Amino acid sequence: MLGEAVDVVRDALDGQALELETRLEHGSAARVLTHLEVKPAMIVLGSKGLGEFTGGLMGSVGSAVLTHAKCPVAVIKKGGVVDGPIIVGVDCTASSQPAIGFAVREASLRGVDLVAVHAWSDLELGSVLTRDDDGPWENSDFAERTSLAESLAGWSADYPDVVIRRVVVQDRPVRELRHASETAQLVVVGSRGRGGFASMLLGSTARAVVHSVDVPVVVVPTER
Repeated sequence: MLGEAVDVVRDALDGQALELETRLEHGSAARVLTHLEVKPAMIVLGSKGLGEFTGGLMGSVGSAVLTHAKCPVAVIKKGGVVDGPIIVGVDCTASSQPAIGFAVREASLRGVDLVAVHAWSDLELGSVLTRDDDGPWENSDFAERTSLAESLAGWSADYPDVVIRRVVVQDRPVRELRHASETAQLVVVGSRGRGGFASMLLGSTARAVVHSVDVPVVVVPTER
């Protein structure tokens, strides 16, 4: 199995000079991956195999790796538009910054646009504050758009080559990210977002996005 994996990687490299190291470890797959001697730049999981995901639901290995990894974790799926943009979920708090940083750097490397998606309320709030309430809704929408612009300002200055498009909606984050992913090549989210408890190492939004989108997803750990 390890030899077959090496062959797949070499085929994917297509002659590029890249050092390839293999290791055969004994023990729990999740523990081995999250307790490597040297901190990896990224851990990559397939959407099938080793029990990570079954029937679209996160299994024990995938869940444990996403929960405990101290580096970004990529979950690779078959979908994705090759020349599509990268999508990043932004909640306009400091916890979004690691995910934004990863996404904008990746967009720069790939030479594609970055779409920053911010869903500023859930359906419960929407039942109280609707578009019929022109004053309050417009004020809230303007405030959220301003917050998103401020969250992205430094990154736009550092990476002027990246076109950053901003999307602000009154909706649930997962639903909007799933919709945006339909034309994307990659979705990036933070491991925890607004309202996440310190003890909650993997937030509900990140977990739901990994479950529901059909394109590769990278979960970036929030500073904790």
